[in-house]
Amino acid sequence: MSLSDRFSLRVLASLWVGLAMAAGGLAVWLWMASDAAWRGHLDRAYVAGLALADSLDNGSGLPEGIRLVQLRDAPALPPGWRQTVITLTGGGRPDLARGARLSLRIQSPDILYPVAEVQSLGGGSQAAGLASVARTLARFCSDPHLFVQQDAGPWLRVEGAAIWGCDAAPPDRRL
Repeated sequence: MSLSDRFSLRVLASLWVGLAMAAGGLAVWLWMASDAAWRGHLDRAYVAGLALADSLDNGSGLPEGIRLVQLRDAPALPPGWRQTVITLTGGGRPDLARGARLSLRIQSPDILYPVAEVQSLGGGSQAAGLASVARTLARFCSDPHLFVQQDAGPWLRVEGAAIWGCDAAPPDRRL
């Protein structure tokens, strides 16, 4: 006696449809959970970037997971690495500059970061620009080195692997 003798075609079809619906529901749940985890990860990086900008401007406390190290000289680019250079001004555009300039250097062993992804929302503030940079760093797995300099001040290395490093990113199940 075979399985088809025990179950009619209608029962088997209903079983397969039910299993397909359950598999589809599980796939949607995995996708949505992964997407929510990634949105949270990028939002935390953005908020950390805002807090870092406030710390640089006003001397407030650094956000958790970020540390600043003052350098004696401008950061040197390691051999074979790529460097992205960004200058943030207070007005959002160089011709509308207000306040101190914030120079950024992002060094990565394998990525040249897309400058077009840096958005200065909210009136073109440096804080929004730095927050956008932090979110962009968190989006790609590269373990970059971030350096900042206000006007002609000393260069600072921003250690933020806990925020934007590969180990800080959630597993990506969206593919």
